[in-house]
Amino acid sequence: MRFATLNTWGRRGDWTSRLPLLRNGFTALDADIVVLQETVLTADVDQVAEMLGTGYHPGRHVIDNVSVCYRSAWESTHPAERLATYIPENPLSVDADWPFRGIDHVLIRCGRNGPTLPIRECHRTFDHGPTSASDHYGLVVDFGLSTDPSS
Repeated sequence: MRFATLNTWGRRGDWTSRLPLLRNGFTALDADIVVLQETVLTADVDQVAEMLGTGYHPGRHVIDNVSVCYRSAWESTHPAERLATYIPENPLSVDADWPFRGIDHVLIRCGRNGPTLPIRECHRTFDHGPTSASDHYGLVVDFGLSTDPSS
């Protein structure tokens, strides 16, 4: 299972140039789950539909009675490397003095035996020169499927 997340930076910057980067990038990632932040939804604009097409399904529900223990996908796969998704080296960075660099996270709920989904890999995406499409870099996480019912 593949999970991708990105802070899209709304429609700021050169949206006409960024839109094809996002469309092509998400198509290439072929993620099972996509989570987006800072997207625009008005009566006239549906930014997610512009990027992913009209067949996307937004998930909207309240989660109740779940564990409060979560594991960072990045820290699990890169224990010696600090997460950096909001950095001044990004060509679309708008706040070089922002003191926090690792501000975009994928957290996996833990059960009695650790994460409820095995974390196989986590890496940044939309983070190389011409693929930069936001002031934040995104994350892609590959999960295995849990077979442990007590997780």
